[in-house]
Amino acid sequence: MLSALGLTLGKMLQSQQGAAFGAVRSFASQAHNPAVFIDATTKVICQGLTGKNGTFHTQQAIEYGTQMVGGVNPKKAGSVHIGLPVFASVAEAKRETGCHASVIYVPPAGAAAAILEAVEAELELVVCITEGIPQHDMVKVKRIMATQTKTRLIGPNCPGIIKPGECKIGIMPGYIHTKGRIGIVSRSGTLTYEAVFQTTAEGLGQSTVVGIGGDPFNGTNFIDCLERFVKDPQTEGIIMIGEIGGTAEEEAAQFIIDSGTKKPIVSFIAGTTAPPGRRMGHAGAIIAGGKGKASDKIEALQAAGVTVTASPAGMGAAMKKLFRATDDDFVTNNDKAFILKALQAEQRIDGRRLYDYRKLRITFSLDDGSCTVRLGDTRVMSSVLGTLEAPYAERPQEGPIRFNVELSPMASPAFEAGRPSEEANELARLLDRALRQTRAVDQEALCVLAGRKVWALRVDTHVLDHGGNLVDACVLSALGALMAFRKPEVEVGGESGTEITVHAPEVKEPLPLTIHHLPVSITFGFFEGGNVVLVDPSLKEAAASEGSATIMMNPNNEVCAVHKAGGVGVSSSQLFRCVRLAATKAHELVAQLKSALEAHSVARVRARVRRHTPAQPMATGHLPGDGTARAAMEVDAKAAELGIDMDDADDEPSSSGDGAAAAGTATTAGAAAAAAAAVAGGAKRKAGGGGAATLKAPPPKLKAPTPAAVAGAGGKGGKAKAAAAGSRRQPDVAYDELEAIAAVIAGAGGGGGGGEEAVAGLADAVKPKAAAAAAKKQVGKKK
Repeated sequence: MLSALGLTLGKMLQSQQGAAFGAVRSFASQAHNPAVFIDATTKVICQGLTGKNGTFHTQQAIEYGTQMVGGVNPKKAGSVHIGLPVFASVAEAKRETGCHASVIYVPPAGAAAAILEAVEAELELVVCITEGIPQHDMVKVKRIMATQTKTRLIGPNCPGIIKPGECKIGIMPGYIHTKGRIGIVSRSGTLTYEAVFQTTAEGLGQSTVVGIGGDPFNGTNFIDCLERFVKDPQTEGIIMIGEIGGTAEEEAAQFIIDSGTKKPIVSFIAGTTAPPGRRMGHAGAIIAGGKGKASDKIEALQAAGVTVTASPAGMGAAMKKLFRATDDDFVTNNDKAFILKALQAEQRIDGRRLYDYRKLRITFSLDDGSCTVRLGDTRVMSSVLGTLEAPYAERPQEGPIRFNVELSPMASPAFEAGRPSEEANELARLLDRALRQTRAVDQEALCVLAGRKVWALRVDTHVLDHGGNLVDACVLSALGALMAFRKPEVEVGGESGTEITVHAPEVKEPLPLTIHHLPVSITFGFFEGGNVVLVDPSLKEAAASEGSATIMMNPNNEVCAVHKAGGVGVSSSQLFRCVRLAATKAHELVAQLKSALEAHSVARVRARVRRHTPAQPMATGHLPGDGTARAAMEVDAKAAELGIDMDDADDEPSSSGDGAAAAGTATTAGAAAAAAAAVAGGAKRKAGGGGAATLKAPPPKLKAPTPAAVAGAGGKGGKAKAAAAGSRRQPDVAYDELEAIAAVIAGAGGGGGGGEEAVAGLADAVKPKAAAAAAKKQVGKKK
């Protein structure tokens, strides 16, 4: 057998054609290029197929689904064994089958020659399971392997390599492996199975498992595997199992530092209690020359940010803990199975039905007009900033609209402060696509002086809490902020005719933007190959889904854009189904947004009245002489007399999914107008009785609470009854009516007489349509 090794070495040396032994031989890459050495397309042959071990483990590989295409045995060439053809050489097997890899079950004396034969045939991967190969032979193999880059050797003395559910090359039991997200590389075969079992039990699964072997002269080391794991998108975490002896673990720690990878890594070092100079298990597991101590390896790995466990029993739990600490949307295989089982019963883990949105709440700030959207556990705030600047040369009459998204570290541990992430940039692009490219906002209306000055809008969106479906929440929040934004009134004139004067809000009321339509986004999650579709996926549902799609629509049933973010494909019938669902949801979302904006308008008018009312202390029973303050205080006093809490109008307006806030908005608006009308009517009656001021205002046009309701306010619970009766009978007051009320109050001059006239004018400011509708309703009730 040594002579066979010598012949093979001679052939390898002759192939160099006199080149220096240290020269590297490289070849063109093939189409077969798996992420981590093997995948479902890998074709495998077996060297030593007809032997006992080769027969057993090849049958196991075939049953697992591996593409075993043949075997090699020069003495039985041309025969068929367990349904596979037997070839005389590896080169012949490659020529006939197109194989990519070989697994070796040859006895130790001939294993080195078998490795070199596969290298000579230029196979991509050689996995040597054989244990006990003479180290003198492996030194020669190691030297030959260094002269080429075509073939990779895993082993010897290793359990092999497996990609769960796709390909198994080696002796590992396939049933303990599950497809998942953890890459495992180990020098120990037994501890490899332990790590696999734990990650399966924790619901993490494995992306690829590589047993590199514990011999001192092996073909693949930790760094070779770590390079692949770091680049592999399926591998989200890494478990590295080392042992005493050598410096492979220290070198791997330095590679982890240099790579800058953010993937969580867990490690265990075997042999912490081994005495120096004594070999423990593997030939390479020995502390010699002061190198290879477990303490040195652990220290190097911890300095690289690796979590090192004290016991092999804690590897799986440590990895799961790292995932939960760094990733909000982390779900295990067990979580996925539970979600899928619930969806099969048309239920969701949070109690919703398949097409239900989470509870939606929209609020606006009176300070800066920012819009905050809370969608379940997701919370997003958007604000708009307008500045005057020169327009783009190619669009001199259009104001630009820019979108910026910030993912706050408070929202998720996965978000980092500072430079925008790719996810933030993707959200900003979707906002631009939904709100600018669809021409929702009239950009020409932002022009102040063509070619000179335009209003430039910047929409800043901040993700405050990440509970899933950021796209829908961000689009709704940005749209609400644009609807609430008011640009200052601008005049162009002066001697040159190009002087621009920007008026403060106290001088001239700011103007809203011109918005042509209201596009919103509706996101769908797909499961079971797209056969199961749900609306508004939560964080865990999105992580467990097979794909997603976002449809942007307006209430006119116009599809503004469709965004497919990868994953499972969507057929035309599924797309039309999603469009129909999106049309319904778009109407609901826009209705809630309008309701919240109307509540914000009411509160803004109320704030405008208060802004024109100077805060002056006064004694009980006395009103200040200023007409504006007197009017505002009389409105509040009358509201208190009628049992109406006017402080509700000062609260932050909102609209929730159950519609309660929308009803409260109408009630508050009606209460404000009723109180104002009642004050005006009282002032008229007082003047008719011989007062100093003569008020000629017509009777109040708004219906106040009935006398019975007012009388009931004095009894037990009367205030609540009066408020309830008033809210049932108050007509809806439109925003322009409240604007008129505020304008009358704000325009009142100083002095007592002017103040009373302004109070009388409150009733005139309200349109009679609301009173007429209420009167008609009252007549119907009497009948």
